Order: sequence, then structure tokens, then C-alpha cells
Amino acid sequence: KQWYQRRVRGIMGGVVERKCPPSELEIDAMKNRRTIIVRVHTTDGTAKALDLDALTTTKEIFKATADKIGLTQTAGFALFEEVDSGKESYERGLTPKELLGDILYKWEHNALSSKYKIILKKKLFLPPLPDPIDPVAKDLIFWQAFTDIIDGKLPCDEDSAVKLAAYKIQATWGDHDKMNMKSLELDKHIPKRLITKYPAEEWIKRIVPLHKELKGIDSVIAKDMFVKYVKKWSLYGSTFFHVKGYADLERKQILLAISWSGMHILDRNTKQVLYSYDHNDVVQCAYTSTKFNFTVELRNGNKKQFMFQTQWGVEIDPLIRTYNAFYRKYFKKTTPVVSKGNAAVASSSRDRQRQKEAEEAEKRASAWSHNTEDVEMPPPITQAEDQFPFKSYAVANFLPSTPLAYLREPLTNPMHQSVEEGGLSKDAVSMAQLVVKYMSEAKADAESTDWMRQILDLAIKKPKLRNELFCQLIKQTTQNPNIENCCRGWQLMAAAAGSFLPTKELAPYLRTHIQIVMSSGGADEKSLRDYASYASIRLQRTVVYGPHKETPSMGELLSIATRRPFPLRVLTLDGKAKAIGLDPTLTAREVCRKVATKIELRDFRGFALYEIFNDNWDEEKSLADSELLGDVLQRHEEAERKGSKAQLYFKRKTWPENPNQDIRDSVMLDLMYYQALHDVMNDKVPVSEKDATDLAALHMQVVWGDQRDAVRGQLLTQNLEEIVGKRWASKLQQTKAIEDVVLAHNALTGTKTEEAKAKYLAVIRKWALYGSSVFNVRQTSRPTLPKDLWLAVSLDAVHLLKPGDLEPVLSFKHEATANYGGSSSSFFMMTGNLMNSQKHVFNTKQGNEIANVLSIYMAEINSKQKK
Repeated sequence: KQWYQRRVRGIMGGVVERKCPPSELEIDAMKNRRTIIVRVHTTDGTAKALDLDALTTTKEIFKATADKIGLTQTAGFALFEEVDSGKESYERGLTPKELLGDILYKWEHNALSSKYKIILKKKLFLPPLPDPIDPVAKDLIFWQAFTDIIDGKLPCDEDSAVKLAAYKIQATWGDHDKMNMKSLELDKHIPKRLITKYPAEEWIKRIVPLHKELKGIDSVIAKDMFVKYVKKWSLYGSTFFHVKGYADLERKQILLAISWSGMHILDRNTKQVLYSYDHNDVVQCAYTSTKFNFTVELRNGNKKQFMFQTQWGVEIDPLIRTYNAFYRKYFKKTTPVVSKGNAAVASSSRDRQRQKEAEEAEKRASAWSHNTEDVEMPPPITQAEDQFPFKSYAVANFLPSTPLAYLREPLTNPMHQSVEEGGLSKDAVSMAQLVVKYMSEAKADAESTDWMRQILDLAIKKPKLRNELFCQLIKQTTQNPNIENCCRGWQLMAAAAGSFLPTKELAPYLRTHIQIVMSSGGADEKSLRDYASYASIRLQRTVVYGPHKETPSMGELLSIATRRPFPLRVLTLDGKAKAIGLDPTLTAREVCRKVATKIELRDFRGFALYEIFNDNWDEEKSLADSELLGDVLQRHEEAERKGSKAQLYFKRKTWPENPNQDIRDSVMLDLMYYQALHDVMNDKVPVSEKDATDLAALHMQVVWGDQRDAVRGQLLTQNLEEIVGKRWASKLQQTKAIEDVVLAHNALTGTKTEEAKAKYLAVIRKWALYGSSVFNVRQTSRPTLPKDLWLAVSLDAVHLLKPGDLEPVLSFKHEATANYGGSSSSFFMMTGNLMNSQKHVFNTKQGNEIANVLSIYMAEINSKQKK
């Protein structure tokens, strides 16, 4: 009766018409009134058995599987049919309305030639959206990325393979001292195409040091680090289709990869990318049962068409349109891909027609992915409280009778039993008092911000209080009837989440609490949802980039409390300052990108942020790419409290390519001109007296142009130090060369500013080591050399020069450098080989900076050698 009712309901509801006759398995199930047991596999290697019947749709199978494994953030996931014919294996995306009965008939009909299974995995990868918080979703994404690398779907070089193996071992085995590396199964950690390249001992020897560095990192964070590393690859998240090419790709075995980043055409054997286009370039696509083609618009305005022989056009077409629709929705700039059924449609110039086609394309696209309609926000949690009950954590970790929901009065005892046993009860109670005080009385002022700082300071300096703080905040933001009071609790939560991490035992409960609030309804709760989302983002960034080293600055905490960007002031060497609103959780590299965008610099490779205290350029320090802006702000705030002046400068640090090539970008020319001027004035570039005269004249032309007034000579004398620096200003005045500068300036009449800057750089480039990072050092180990030297690190070598000399007295190629290192007081390097090596030691306050610059160039050389 139930079987009959289901079929009637399916027919009346118009589910879908059967395309295949019943399979023997279906007939047997009907005869015996049994369900059909279907196993759905997941990317972590497990499978779930589901009781289904033949009229179950793929959409229903997907929902049942998600409920079974506890997957709550389903956006972008889908079911695939995996087929292994013995000769090749491939995947086919199942459409939401496909019936299980039709799928089983095909399997049974082809059982002798192929093996089949259903697998749940991520189909759509949309980087602009926040990473999932759901631990099940994060775990599946990790295993999918890992499997794609091991099986060779994602190309991977040796160094990346070793690094990812270390992450994977830490995620699955834990710390190095807890495992026996001899039992390591390399085929489960190194890609199949690379594993035979070296003996197992060699691979393990390379993996172990990296694995040791990860000691103490829990499984969740290690998996996040793995995924973060792989997400940088342009092919990450691609769906791959085996096709055959026509025209210039004729007879080639091709992989067509479609991802968030665009459409990529690869050689199937070598994985070399032959063509790559973003979704903005695709203007038309069409398919038949045996062919697929798409048209792209090139930068010169011409169009290029690609045609492939493939049976997968019916899947490729809607996948392209799904990504294309997302582009239009989020960036509002992409021309919609024009397609209709199995035939191409000419693009209309009329806006109304284009809009109509876009809407139709979006409707068709949404029919091919189970969850594209909900990708903007994670779906609401329906079972999160059952999956991660906070009460179970409390039973295992809290003192008896500890309250789990909001209280107006502060706690008189710590929540955690371990805190009491560790002798931190007094601190935990003080922290609870400050939490209640902040949530009840805080305003956007210095006093309230200081309360927040005191709370975080306790947790940062005493790590055992970190879980205690998170739990106090979970309690105070649970069943809190006062929205304003609760919002202040979420301000503290966001501040804590961006400063340090909970333990791996507490992490799932914290994530779930955040997600419950993010999914809460009601217009009056919007501010809570916003703060919870903000806390979620900060927590994810802490997982990826690491915790703060110091207590956050007052400026950062005020920024958190108001959810407004921190107004950062960054200077360039022309003396101009740029004010940029930034989140303090950004890394120095991300800040560089923001600065480059602000000043319209198209290529910021080699640029870095520099800390300068009290205008002392002799002790300049560049920020590491991964350094958090929040830590920098705290350092500057501390320095200013002591009466020092701290500034951030944006300037070039290294030269990824030949520094002597022509500069066509006006922004780059400006930056390089003022950096060269800065180096001359600070005596970091060797110039002759003739060059100093020419440089002074060229800078005069930049500053004054064609002014030729009577007081120019006197003005020049008074400002010469600002033009050529202290040392050369003194020399030029002593040798009475001022008249030569004036004459040189006269000769530049009519020279435009940009031309004068280019000529200035041309003079500097006469020095063979132009582009080197120059440091003042002192040596005492070689009596034949002066004690005070310039140490210049260039693209290919380390050079020692007498200050002001054009030619080095000694040079050491990077390839001949066996070892090096720096500290706040010295720098050393070992040159030669094991049989004949020599150690060079230099006294300098910039030892760390020298080592950092050298490491960048060494990495560049190693990368080129591998290529």
C-alpha cells in the first residue's frame, strides 16, 4: 500500500517520467515489499547505507545523506555517479530529479563492463563567500582536495607535495613524537605520479622537518592549513571533463577544467595549461549529444571559438552558466553566457532581451546544482544543538552546578574545573566581573576599550583562561533577553576569536554557537547576526594565520567594538601618506595589496611594508608577509606610549626580475624615482662627483621645473642637503661645484617631469649593483678588509663594498652560500662546500633583515632551477 501510494504521489506530483524499465533489483524489492539499500560514499572514504525506493529522486538522496552524516552547510555540494570501466574512470553529476530506479537499471545493464558508485562531494567552489563553519563540510572539503592531489587531478610539484604531506600527517596522526615514521604509507600521502621519483627514505627525510614544525597544531587547524595552501592554485575546485579537441587542438587528448577562476584547457597527459579564460570572457556556448563549443572574446575585441568532441556537453554547459550567473550576481559586470537547449543563440544588443536571456540561463543553471540557490548565506542549522550540545562539554569540563545561560551577576567561581585546579580561580572571577561590566556599561570610549583589553590580556598571558573566556561568553550570549547587552558580549567574542583559538575540544561547540546565532531569525536580532558573522570571520582568520602575539591595541579593539575598519596611515617615499580603512586581522601581504590598489600600482611584486621608528632608517625593518596588522598596531601603540614615533612605509624590497628594465607604468616610475632619491640622500648608492651634480640638477628639474630666477643659486645652496644628501651637499659646497649644478639645470630646460625622473634613474642604474639591498655592517675577522663595509644583497649574489665605492671587494654567488642566519646584532654566512667552507660574520643591527632578503632571492633561485 505504501509502495502504491508513493507511486501515485510521484505521478500526481509530476516528479519525473521513468526513462528506463525497472531493474531486477527493483522488481525483487517490489515483490518482497522491501526497500532498496543504497550506499552513498563521501570524500573521506566512508559510506552510508540508505533505505530508499526506486522513485526516490537524487535530490531526496542528497538530503538523506546530508542528514545521515550531519552535513548542515550543504551549499555547493552535489551527488556524482562515479564510473570505472577498467580503461578509464570518470564522474557524472546527477541532476536533482533523476530517479534511483533509472540509475540502478543503467548500472545493472552495464554491470559487466563498468563499476559504479554514488559519491557526495563539493561541486561549486565560490571563494568570495565565507568558508564553511560546519565541521563536517570542512572535513569533506579537506578530503576532496587531498584525494584530487593523490590521484593526480590537481597538478602538484615536489615541494608542495612534501608540505601537504606534513599537513596531512599532522591532521591524521598528530605530533611527530607520537608516531613511527617507518610505518608511514607514502602512497597515501604523496601523489602517485611523484612517489616513484625518490626512495621512500628520501621522501620521509624531507617530510619529517616540516612535520616537526607543526607540533601542537590540532587536526582541524592542520586541515584548514592544507586547504588554504591548495586554494592558491588556479585549478583548485575545478570540475574536469575528458574531451577531444578540434582545430588547433585536433587529435589532442584534452582536459577541460571549469572552476571559479574560469575555464582552463589542459593537456591530459602533462596537465599543462594550454588556454585559460575567466568567465567574463565567455560570451556563448552550445552543445549536442556529441559536441560542445564555446566562444570567448579576446582582449583585442576578436572572438575565438573552441569545439570539442564529448558526451558531457549537457553537464559542461549548465556548470559554466552557474559560475557565470554568480559573477553577474556578485560583481554585476559579466555579460551573460548565451545558450538555449542544444543550440546556440545570437547575443542581442538590446538590454531587455539580454536581461531575459540572463534570467532564463540562471533558472536553467539552478536546476543543475542542488544548492546554488542558497549560496549567499549558509542554510539555517536545524540539528546543530543536538549534534553539539554545549551541555555535554559542560558535564566533562565544568565545575558542578555551573550555569550555562546568561546571568546578570558575575560568576563567583570559575566555570572550568581545570582552572580551579590550576590555581587561576581568582583570575577567572576577575575576568567574569569585567565581562559583566563591559556587557552592562560599555560605551565607545577609551575606558570601555580598556576593560576589553584587560579581559584579553588575562587570557593571552595565561592560556589556560582562554577556554574559560570563550565559555563565559557563550554563557552570557545564550538566552540573553537584552539585545544591546548581548551585542557587547559578541564584541568580546569577536575580539577573543581574532586574538587566540579555543582548544580542539571546545572548538566545535564554539563554532556551533556562532552558527546558531548567525542563522537566528527576527529583525531585532540582525545586529546579533552581524556580530556573530564578524566573530566567525575573525575566528577563521586566526585558524589560518595564527593568533596574536601580543594583546590587541586600543585602536584595534575600538575597531572591533564598532565593526569599523581601522584607519591605517601608510607613507610612500615621496612623503605622501595614504589613509586606508583595514581590518586588523589582515596580514602584511594583504595590506600591501590594499596599498597597491589605493595608489593604482598594477604590479606590487617585491614591495613590502617597513617599520621606521623615530626616522631612523639605519634600523629599518620590513614586515614578514604573514605578520598580522594587529600585532604591528600594538607595537606602534606601545612605542608611542614611550614617546617614540612609529611609521609604516611602502617601498620596494626585492627585484623579482631585472631591475634595469624600462618602467612604463607612471606609478611605478614615481615610486622608483623617490626610492632612488631616498637611497642617494641616505648614502646607500655610490655616485661620483659628476653623477652627484647631474642628480642634483635632475631633481631640481623635477621640483622646480624651468624656473630660472635670480635667487636660484642661493636657494640651491640652502636646500642642497635635501637634494643630494648630507655627504654630497658638503662635498659639492667645498669644491665650489654649485655653479656646475646650475649649468646642468640650465641644460635641462624644457625637460618634462616624467622624463627627468627617468633620466635620474638612468644615472643610478650605471651602478652595476642597482636594485641591491644595502646594509651598513662591521667586520673584524679579515684584516685585509676595512672594518666598516656595505653589504649589498642583489638578485644573484652577496657583495661587500667599501662605503661609496662602485665595485665590490668580494662577491659570493647565492649558489655558493651553504648556510646563513641573522639576529638583532649580527649576520653570518657560510660559503663554499663541506670540504672547503668559510664563515663570514658581521656586526649589524639588521642581521634579521639581511637574512630575510637573502632567503627571498634563494627561494627564487631554487624555484627557477626546478622549472
